Amino acid sequence: MRKWMVPLAAALAMGFALGPALAGSTATLAAPVEKETQVIKDGKIWRCEGDRCATDAEYETVNRLVRACRAIVDEAGPVTDVTSGDDRLGPDELAACNR
Repeated sequence: MRKWMVPLAAALAMGFALGPALAGSTATLAAPVEKETQVIKDGKIWRCEGDRCATDAEYETVNRLVRACRAIVDEAGPVTDVTSGDDRLGPDELAACNR
């Protein structure tokens, strides 16, 4: 029984450590937030810490991602990069987001 407990504990620890890196959508902030910030848009909860915001959810359209990005900018400040799944906001979309 003890044989599998150590590998299991290690795997679980890695999963928790990698969890935020595997989020469905991420935003990189131009400047870090001073305290952990939460942004809710379209029923999705974004958590911002340091210079990064993330949610487990992915957005179906770029327009919805831009709307979420604007909510992040309102709460946490300007962004330099935003992704959702395989989609990444381009320069024009980032400019619209940071308005």
